[in-house]
Amino acid sequence: MASASASTRMKKEIASGEPGRIYIMYGEERYLLEYQLGQLIKATVPDDFADFNLFRFDGGKLTPHELSDALESLPAFSERKLIIVTDLDLFRLSADLREQYLKVFSDIPDYATLAIVYDALEYNPDKRQNMYKYLEENALTVEFEFQDAKKLVGWLRRRADALSKQLDPSTAEHMLFICGSSMTALIQEIEKAAAYASGPAILVSDIDAVCQPTVEANVFALADAIADLDSARSLHLLRAVMSLESDPVPLFGAIGSHMRRLLAARLAIDANRSASFVTSVTGTPPFAVNRLLSTARKLPLEWCLRAVKACADCDHAFKSTSADPSNMLESLVMSLCSKETRV
Repeated sequence: MASASASTRMKKEIASGEPGRIYIMYGEERYLLEYQLGQLIKATVPDDFADFNLFRFDGGKLTPHELSDALESLPAFSERKLIIVTDLDLFRLSADLREQYLKVFSDIPDYATLAIVYDALEYNPDKRQNMYKYLEENALTVEFEFQDAKKLVGWLRRRADALSKQLDPSTAEHMLFICGSSMTALIQEIEKAAAYASGPAILVSDIDAVCQPTVEANVFALADAIADLDSARSLHLLRAVMSLESDPVPLFGAIGSHMRRLLAARLAIDANRSASFVTSVTGTPPFAVNRLLSTARKLPLEWCLRAVKACADCDHAFKSTSADPSNMLESLVMSLCSKETRV
């Protein structure tokens, strides 16, 4: 079963020098997945003999016979060997192929470890199949999820320290707000900020100057401008985001989702509920919830209700007409900035 305990178990097995027979590795946090896979390679395949004992296969082109041959051949000048298969869509194979792979899996020798890694493909197990039952009993399935804010703040500060820069917790939280929770993206952004910072510490201004905001961060800024009835800034921010997004569909969704968060925050304010309550009902990270609440305080409840409906209507129109999506988004934002909508 995929969980944090599965990741811990995998780490322990690797550290013990006795990795398991089969690992299923998947998840959004590619940095952690690649790191753990790297640790598995180090533990099983000595550098001097990696060419003989490390095999990599594309799951879309692999056959059960090829996998069986790779597993059964003895390791060379080493006690172990590792086979890594990427994007083997186990649950969409024909029944015959599934049975062949099950036979291969049940015959993995003691000296071999098989890691099935999902990259371009989504890991989508079918619990009705014998394949799922076998893997549940005989493999370790590890999901690599985005880390929570507390862990990421500590990790960012350690990365900054390694780059000979200081990073205080509030500035680290600002980086998370601007850049998101992907460690793969954050490691690039912290390096850019550290290189740009002229003093001993990375400042908020350094992050704002060189780091790439996520769509969600840009939508937060857009919502602030709308709340201030600043149509010029709102339009500028919208166009800046559209220039970065080749597909307008996620932007429609992001704006609509944020308006729903603002409505929930406004209702929570009127009901005297806490910031932690808003975090729980909106999914807004703790480091961003105060900004959400600050924006919501500027907006009447009636406006929030109209904004949510306007976004839904715009999304429906976008999906059912051939109108230009850029024009539709600009019209939506201008309507939300209108003073008449606050009446």
